[in-house]
Amino acid sequence: MNIGERHEPARIFAPFTAWTHRNSDEPQGQRNVTRVKIIHHRLPLDVAARLAGRAGWLRQLMPVLDAKLPLPYPPLEVYPANLHDEFADGTTMRLFGRVGLRPYTDANTITYTVQITAPALLEFDDNLVQGVLAHEFLHVVADTLKAYEFMQSGATGRYTQQTVAGYDATFD
Repeated sequence: MNIGERHEPARIFAPFTAWTHRNSDEPQGQRNVTRVKIIHHRLPLDVAARLAGRAGWLRQLMPVLDAKLPLPYPPLEVYPANLHDEFADGTTMRLFGRVGLRPYTDANTITYTVQITAPALLEFDDNLVQGVLAHEFLHVVADTLKAYEFMQSGATGRYTQQTVAGYDATFD
């Protein structure tokens, strides 16, 4: 599926509810492991150990978020570097998280994935990390609503989301 193609709402939005633990056959602990992934890295061992501990905290947080939110929280990836956004005037802004689209189970299905940077996860306290996760979740909701409105409008052409050039090249 090309992200910009028109699809039936049930098809494109199926992944948004597909990762919910409520309908999964996987044991609860295994679901939380697969929903939080540390992207491949070459970090020093002491940093990697701290990161693994924080990722464990995120895995414990996922069922709590699911219980509090009306929708399940998307899969989460820990990105092992800083991210920056550059504006047209040349200024930059540090990003602590971002939202992307990923293949879900096959080439015809995509899902939103939230990324949080390793520096943010390591340096922020729990409340700030949850604030970053809440901010990124709102992007998922807003983008889902925009895509749905586009499909319901009967507009022709392609629905596209603005992404940074080379965004997908950062994934292993």
